[in-house]
Amino acid sequence: MVYKKSRITWLILSFILNSIISMAAPEFTEEELLLLKENKAITQEEFLILLRELTDGTANEKNFYNLKINNKLLNRNYEVLNENGKQYLQLQGFFSSIGFTNYYPHKESTEIFLGTELEEIILEHKKNKVIRAGKEIKFQGDYPKFIIRNGFVYVEKEVFEKIFLNELRIDNQNLDIHMGLNFTPPVAIDRLIDIAKEKLDRESNKKELVFGGKRTWFDLGYVNIDAGYNFSKSSESSKYDRKWDSSISYQGGLLFGELRFDYDLKENEARNFNLQYDQIIENHTLDISRDKLGSDGLWGLRLYKDRGYTNQGGQITISETVPIGSRAQLLYMGVPIEIEDEENGRVTFNSKEIKSNRDYQLKIYYPDGKIVLKDIRTTDDYNKQELGEFEYDININERKEIFLNGNNKDELYKGFDTQTNFYYGLTDKLTLGFGFSNEMEQNVQREKEYLKTLRGNIIYSDTLNGYSYTFRLDGERAFSNFYDTAGKNYSDMNSFGYLTEITKNKWRVTLEESRYAEYYEEKKKNSLNITYDILPNISLDYKYDKTNYYDGKREIEESLGFDVDYAIKGVLLGASADFDLRDSKNNEYSFNAYFGGIKNWNMRLENTWTNNGDDYEVALNLYNNNFKGFIDFSTEFRYSNTDKESFGIQFSMIIDDLITIDASGDKDGQRDLRLGIDKTIDLKNPFINIDSTDVSRANIITFVDQNNNDIYDKGEPLIEGVEVSIGLKKVITNKDGRAKIYGLSNGIEYDLNPKIKKPSYTLGNNKIKILSNFSSEVDVHIPIKPMMNLNGYIQLDKNLGLKPEAREEFYSNIIIQILDEKGNEIDIASPDNIGFFDISGLYPETYLLKVFYIGNDYKILNLNEKLQLKYDKNYGFDFQLLFNVSNKGIELVEKGKGAGL
Repeated sequence: MVYKKSRITWLILSFILNSIISMAAPEFTEEELLLLKENKAITQEEFLILLRELTDGTANEKNFYNLKINNKLLNRNYEVLNENGKQYLQLQGFFSSIGFTNYYPHKESTEIFLGTELEEIILEHKKNKVIRAGKEIKFQGDYPKFIIRNGFVYVEKEVFEKIFLNELRIDNQNLDIHMGLNFTPPVAIDRLIDIAKEKLDRESNKKELVFGGKRTWFDLGYVNIDAGYNFSKSSESSKYDRKWDSSISYQGGLLFGELRFDYDLKENEARNFNLQYDQIIENHTLDISRDKLGSDGLWGLRLYKDRGYTNQGGQITISETVPIGSRAQLLYMGVPIEIEDEENGRVTFNSKEIKSNRDYQLKIYYPDGKIVLKDIRTTDDYNKQELGEFEYDININERKEIFLNGNNKDELYKGFDTQTNFYYGLTDKLTLGFGFSNEMEQNVQREKEYLKTLRGNIIYSDTLNGYSYTFRLDGERAFSNFYDTAGKNYSDMNSFGYLTEITKNKWRVTLEESRYAEYYEEKKKNSLNITYDILPNISLDYKYDKTNYYDGKREIEESLGFDVDYAIKGVLLGASADFDLRDSKNNEYSFNAYFGGIKNWNMRLENTWTNNGDDYEVALNLYNNNFKGFIDFSTEFRYSNTDKESFGIQFSMIIDDLITIDASGDKDGQRDLRLGIDKTIDLKNPFINIDSTDVSRANIITFVDQNNNDIYDKGEPLIEGVEVSIGLKKVITNKDGRAKIYGLSNGIEYDLNPKIKKPSYTLGNNKIKILSNFSSEVDVHIPIKPMMNLNGYIQLDKNLGLKPEAREEFYSNIIIQILDEKGNEIDIASPDNIGFFDISGLYPETYLLKVFYIGNDYKILNLNEKLQLKYDKNYGFDFQLLFNVSNKGIELVEKGKGAGL
């Protein structure tokens, strides 16, 4: 019910009030009485009389105040309880008044999170305690700090002030409460967010120009030459075997993609052909491959989304595409736990320290000196998709097999294996999956057949009462009716199963079951996994797996794992124990230490005990990247008490990105040594020094942007002497306004930093970026803005009748304002004492020009005009404007070259 403040309303309210008093029968609720008081239909005294009658006199305990916070009236009916000679302020009413919702009432306590730092406050009603950030706040005197009544919490005044306020004034006569908060309220937090957003918006107003490579039919690329001479001696031989190896790797643009292949000079064979189309559709990559030329070469095709890691049976492998010649560190808790050199354009990590639901970083050292960090979160997402999102995983691979037929004669078969999986987000919570495979198999007659199977998945995820859960239902069915070499019919190769995962705070429970048709030996598999994260770096893991077979056998595996990781001053210490609850001989323990805290040095020490601690293996690896600016090397020592031959030393060194040395040996006399060279050449410019084939070139063109559209238009003059740098690479544009930068690693977005040495030119409000890709040339047109000045004179008409001594005051009342086309002020000026003004720092674009008189002695019409500034190198950067001021108003009577209306 809403009451309008009109005379009719007051008459009605007065009638109701008189009826209530005369009948002495309080049939109105407390809320209705509050409404009468709030609309001033009754006085405070009348309100209390009626309330006492309504509550049988218990209203003596209550008072309803006007609550003011920071001098703003937020509540006219804020409840205060009087009891035990003390005042208690209602908690829920206070929170409601300031729009605060970040509190959680429980049966015996109230949990509160205050301010931008979310400081935790716990009001323990039953124990009569206040806990702030884990520590109890002490108060003098033993008295009830809280009163619970009708579901509301009332907090004693001094306790209330200590927790929430830096100022509290209670006017009991006028029933006013003034508060000052000691934390940031939601309204202020919203304002802070608005301020931050405004700052970001201002920053985002800077226009970002990103130049990327273009896919072309053909673009001559790069080669890498790797050649070496090997010396090898076994423990049984007293002489060294000598042999050489040499290969050439090529990378360049072809058929709008990126071609890679290797050529083995020793074997005279070209192989490992790969045509890659990165980001071809919705963050997917297309790879077309052939292992070698000739009739026996095999084709392959894959369309996939690269997640950065795979999880096969609990073994997590992190893999990343990097430029040839790169090295990468895998970091956990900021410490390197594994280091790998690039191999065929990728680095791969499968350390035991890689576990699910952890945050890792790849620190990639590019050959050109650039260092890139990439975050990887190893989550089990079960291919969940967002609403309308697709994920494709299509594999088509040619395969050849030699089948032995019934006449004991080998016969070669070739065919294509196809495996496809599609996932689609029907909603944000529901994902549907579909898969099909068609794979070459050998039937009972030793002939080629194709096994066709269909797969389906339903994945549903949601959150309920703080529990996150995922349910997956999947199945596979074969549609080929033939027998394998063992006499089993492939049509029985069917299975289905389900998975349920529930997560709550530190607990994660995963239950999985799979059932199989009679083609398989297994009949049913069940698994249970319970993980408890004691701390972010300490966890317990219980696993139970049971497999039932068709022959009646049953296998059970049960284990309990414990993992702890602790990082301190650049050292990561990791310990784990895996207890086999069925067979203690399978218990395994490990203790590892990783160190990466001194410049480019890294160390890895790994200790593993198996067979319940009886068997032991230790490995120590020392690695240095870019020692003294030109040497990279690594050394490894390994020892095992069960396999004595595994004791040995490995050593690898790269000198000045050209000479390579690899050596290894063990205690039994095995020796291996390789001396070689490793050199990369840009085929368009063989004399420059580059370190990788996975790079692009940047063609820099600096031009005067005469019309300020950030696009190079035909006829716009090029400008020389602009210094352009990307990292350590630096060039200066020549007299034609051109320069070239080589060796930009692909897949990286670079910030380009132009420095304009000529006066009166600027980069403007632009950020220049380069996205190097496709091993092609990137054309980078950098717009240089001419900075123009408006020089003007305001002449005063004789009909104004101004005396010489009055002219100076008149000029001080003239305002010249420059705005952009959206109406935002760019600059403002006023003429000097003789009528001249100057506005500098303008670009060649359209402005709104306003000239107006702000004095009181004359009524003069203002001037509002559009002004289009155009750059013309023949007339310089200054433009003259002449204004005339008369009784009729202000008018523009003359403009200089390059400026127009």
